Amino acid sequence: MDFQIAPADPVRIDNKWALWRPIYQYTWAKWQRSSYRHFADYINALDNATVLDLGTGIGSYIHLLKPKANTRIIFTDPDSLSLAQAAAVPSPWATNFIFDVLDAESAVAKYSEASHISLVHVYSVLTDPEAFLERCHQFTPHATMLIYLSRFNGMRGLDHISSALGFKQIDVSLLKSRFQHEAVGRLNVSFRGPP
Repeated sequence: MDFQIAPADPVRIDNKWALWRPIYQYTWAKWQRSSYRHFADYINALDNATVLDLGTGIGSYIHLLKPKANTRIIFTDPDSLSLAQAAAVPSPWATNFIFDVLDAESAVAKYSEASHISLVHVYSVLTDPEAFLERCHQFTPHATMLIYLSRFNGMRGLDHISSALGFKQIDVSLLKSRFQHEAVGRLNVSFRGPP
C-alpha cells in the first residue's frame, strides 16, 4: 500500500466538516449510503481504469470497493489524519490503492492521467466549484467526472444548517446542464460527464 505522508508532520486543515467526525457514522454516513453503493458499483465494474478520488476523508466507502486487478484508485485528501484513517481500512484490494495527502487542485495536476475523477460529497466544500471543474477539464479533458451531492437545496431548514456549517448551496440545475443525470438517492444526486 502506497501512503505518501510524513507521520511526524501531520497536516491539519481548517474545515468545518471535521466537526462532524465524532458523529459522522451516525449521521451523514447513514444518509449517504445510497451514493456510496452507487459509487462502488460503478468503480467495481471499470476495467483498466485510474480513478482519482478527491476529498476521500475517512474513506467511508473503501470497504465497498473491489476493483479489478488492472484498475487503481488514488485516494486524496488535504487532511492527513482523515486519510490515515482511510488507509487503515482493511481490504484485500489494498494493492490497487494509493493514498496521497493533497488538496483537490494539486491532486488533479499530479494525477492528470486519471480516467475518472470522483467527488463523493466534496463538490459543495470546494472554494470555487465551477472554477475547479474548468481546472479539471484543463488537466484531464478526457476524464469522466463522478459527482455526488448532498441535496440540501429546497429542504426546509437544511439549507440554513448546512450553510452555517460552511457548505456552499449548489444549484443542482447548473450541474444538470453540464452533466448527464445518472442516479438519484434520498439525499444524493450523482452526475456523470460524457466518457
